Amino acid sequence: MTCVDSTLVVRPDQQEEGGSFPTSTLQLSVRPITLRVANDFVQAHHRHNGRTSRDGGKFAIAGYAGPELVGVAIVGNPLSATYMNKGVYGYVAEVLRTCTKDGAPKGAVSFLYGACTKICRDMGYDRLISYTLTTETGASLRGAGWKNVADTKPVAPGWRKKDHLSDTREYQEVMGFVKHRWECQLRQHSRVT
Repeated sequence: MTCVDSTLVVRPDQQEEGGSFPTSTLQLSVRPITLRVANDFVQAHHRHNGRTSRDGGKFAIAGYAGPELVGVAIVGNPLSATYMNKGVYGYVAEVLRTCTKDGAPKGAVSFLYGACTKICRDMGYDRLISYTLTTETGASLRGAGWKNVADTKPVAPGWRKKDHLSDTREYQEVMGFVKHRWECQLRQHSRVT
């Protein structure tokens, strides 16, 4: 199954390899949003994550149900330096945060992942990755056609790397948890040199 576009949302009873179906009469739309405003939304509504580092990312999108902002997604460079090796992995982006507020329409997170998928495909990326806690089902990612490919190791408090950002980084408790790594192959990449 390939990753699907933003006009489709997950149905809660679909099978693992099932498809998606168009939204109900309550249509969701996507609009651009600044990284700072998206991070403000994350800080106000996310269950376990805070802002991205230095409010960073490549771009952010907002999901609307009519005139109401119901969710955001932030996409940036992969946090793992391994995925920055374009010769091996091609052009890779990471969905750093998705967040919806209480009462958002069912399927809003899948809608955001689908929109990020379409945008990154249109921008020429080869692969999109994201992470979820092992306590999360990943239904939104599966609904958008993503695959659970691996589990990460927890990160101990402190930083393994000393650089110009070492003094400004804040350890978040969520970093110490095992996570599932999800991937969406957007296209086969040719080796980049």
